[in-house]
Amino acid sequence: EIITRKRAPLGEHGFLPTRDGYSKVNSHRWYEFFDLENRAHVDLPRRRVLNLLVHSLVFVEVLGEAATVDAFMVTSDHEQARGLVQVELAAFVVLMRLAANDYPSVLRRTRDCTTGLWRTWTGHDEPPPHPALWGQELPGSGYRRKRT
Repeated sequence: EIITRKRAPLGEHGFLPTRDGYSKVNSHRWYEFFDLENRAHVDLPRRRVLNLLVHSLVFVEVLGEAATVDAFMVTSDHEQARGLVQVELAAFVVLMRLAANDYPSVLRRTRDCTTGLWRTWTGHDEPPPHPALWGQELPGSGYRRKRT
């Protein structure tokens, strides 16, 4: 669902600013400038989330119970007045895999002897062991049939 929707649910939580004056000089006290106690739901387009990252003014990792990074909070210099946006890492990885499908790292081709059709598999992992399975929708893969 996240791949087909233009407005992907990447920014799930927003934290409004509490006061002005945040800058690189006081960036070590970023938590004083945003209301981290009250979450607001936000639904951002994928492009806006990427824009926040490119122009980030605040970027903070959110650690889970196992001391692993579960999400990150980000805002840009232009979006600072709207507050911080928390992006779940799992949703962000899906977005990066979507972008990476434009440049797959693995490509396999084979020709079906009975039909004469080519089967092409592209993705970032090794393809299924038998070409007959290549037509199934698999995570991180694309499938095309071409007649030659």
